[in-house]
Amino acid sequence: MGTLKVVWFSSFMILFFLFFPHITSTAISTGKCVNSTSCGGVEIRFPFCLKDWQPKHCCYPGFELSCTNNNETVLDLPFSGRFFIRYIDYKYQDIVISDPADCLPRRLLDFNLSDSPFKRDKIEVYGNHYTFFNCSRDIPVSNKYKTINCLSSSSTTYKVISFPTDASAGWLLSPNAGNCKPLGTVSVPRQYDDTYYLEINYLDLTWNKPDCSECESQGQKCRFKNYNSSDLAIGCFGIPTTPLYLQGIISSFTRPLTTLRIIS
Repeated sequence: MGTLKVVWFSSFMILFFLFFPHITSTAISTGKCVNSTSCGGVEIRFPFCLKDWQPKHCCYPGFELSCTNNNETVLDLPFSGRFFIRYIDYKYQDIVISDPADCLPRRLLDFNLSDSPFKRDKIEVYGNHYTFFNCSRDIPVSNKYKTINCLSSSSTTYKVISFPTDASAGWLLSPNAGNCKPLGTVSVPRQYDDTYYLEINYLDLTWNKPDCSECESQGQKCRFKNYNSSDLAIGCFGIPTTPLYLQGIISSFTRPLTTLRIIS
C-alpha cells in the first residue's frame, strides 16, 4: 500500500511540473489575477504583481516586480535603477531592498525616488548625515571617519571615507590629510550604530498609496474592486482565518524577529 502511495505521488509531481508552465501562460493569456505568488521566498501579492506571471492590470501602478533566474525579486526604480527586494511587510507597508552589487553606499549617493510610489522611512530622512570623501591612501588613521571598502580602490590608489556632515572636516581638505575631495552626502537612521549601518546592504522604503493596512490588520487581503476598470479603487476581501486577538499576539512576536533577521 505504501509503495502505491509513493508511485502515485511521484506521478502527480511529474505531471504537475510538466504542465506548470502551461498553467502559468494560461493565467496570463486569460488576464487572470492570482491572489499571491512568490520569488525566492518573498511573497508577492497586491499591490505588487510579478511580471510574466500576472497581467500588469493586476497590480497597482508602480508596483510591478520581476524575478531573476536566480530567484531574486527585483524592483526597478525609474531614476535609481535595479534593487533586490529582501522582504515585504504588507501590514506596515514597507519593503527592505538591497544593492545587487552589495555596495549600498554607492547607490545612496545618487538615490532618487521620483516617479515611484515609495519613499524613505521618516526615521531615515531625519537621521544623521554623512559626507563621503575620496582620499589618497596615505590619509592619517583616525576614528573620526569610516572607510567605505566597496567604494575604495582594491590597490593602494585611493579610499573613500565617511565623515559626519555636521562635524568640522577642514583637516580632510588639507594636502597633509590625503587630498580628500567630497563626493556627496547620505543620511543614516539614528537608531542604527552609524559605523555599522554604513557596512550593511539594506534600505527600508515605505508606501502610503494604496493604503491596505486596514485590510491587513483585519486579517484580510487588499485588491482592486474592479479589475476590468481604470478606476484604482481598492477594497478588502477574504475572511480572516485567525481571530483578531490571536493576530495581535502573532504579529507582536513575528515582526521583531523578522527585523532582527534582516539587519543581522
